Amino acid sequence: MSNWKNLFYFLALLLFSLPISSSAHEVYVLSEGEIAQSFRDSTVHPFRALLDPANIQLVVLIGIGIFVLVIANFIFQQSGVGNKLSAKIERLGNFGAIFIRLAVAAALFYSAYSQNFLGPELSLNQLTFIPYIRIVLYLLSALIALGLFSEAAGLISIIVLKLSAIAFGAYLFNYLSYVGEFLALIFFGSGIYSLDYLFFKRRGLWTKLEWEQPIIRISYGLALLYAAVYVKFLHPAITLAVVNGYDLPRFHFLFPHDPLLIVLGAGIVEALIGLCIIFGFQTRLVVTISLFYLTLSLFLFGEAVWPHLILFGASLYLLVTPSSFSIDNLASRLWYNMRQEGIIN
Repeated sequence: MSNWKNLFYFLALLLFSLPISSSAHEVYVLSEGEIAQSFRDSTVHPFRALLDPANIQLVVLIGIGIFVLVIANFIFQQSGVGNKLSAKIERLGNFGAIFIRLAVAAALFYSAYSQNFLGPELSLNQLTFIPYIRIVLYLLSALIALGLFSEAAGLISIIVLKLSAIAFGAYLFNYLSYVGEFLALIFFGSGIYSLDYLFFKRRGLWTKLEWEQPIIRISYGLALLYAAVYVKFLHPAITLAVVNGYDLPRFHFLFPHDPLLIVLGAGIVEALIGLCIIFGFQTRLVVTISLFYLTLSLFLFGEAVWPHLILFGASLYLLVTPSSFSIDNLASRLWYNMRQEGIIN
């Protein structure tokens, strides 16, 4: 119980590290005028899509399909083949830290290079002492990439993130994924593939504890969940502008014909993916699905790649890293105990 209690304190620190608002990544493909107009538009209500019986039927069919997929995936995971596949994937677990470190380092480097902080919509010109901030970002990028003085790099990164909130305000909650990685660096270091380990044999302060994966997982899931709620449900006109602007219904093999249903579906799917990642439910399946849609959005909308690097890094980390403090673990233990007791074959 003490482990869960301590993990709760870490998550409280994670939530304290950023303010509470977001506009999601629709800002990457809309102009400032379109964004402002969409924020003022209160006439769009995505749940009105369910007034159409055809849409309800489609939602029910998709829901049944998802339920069947989840059950089938769980049964496969508990099978001999599933266990062997999981074991092979988890052999790459030590590379997970590299994936996310390089993603964060590249994002910080490009932030300094492009003078846009974490995303193209956040100009460093809004901050003071810009030359010094760029130097700090370059330095943090190098230290995190190399895994050198990781704890200090994580702490300084958290401080930079908090100071930037003075200029960017609550919007930075959209980049909560970074906080999880910075906290992981502070408490768990950079792993064995790092200069810290090569030169000092240092693997982090609390590497024996199994909290690193939950912290990164939950920070990533919270960012997705908040973006879904704040944009798709509270300000759906923003997403609808993207749907109409890019005529997404024409891709009938990927999207329904009703633009409003696309908005509703995007919100539900993103919220469910966020919740599943937060609680560690069907993590690899959910992360694989999110990677598919993330990659698809880059091709459809022609978005800049570098702001999404943290999402790719966190996703690859979660794919190869063994899960802990998760529903997946609890379900697997329950299944194992039931088999031991002969309840199931």
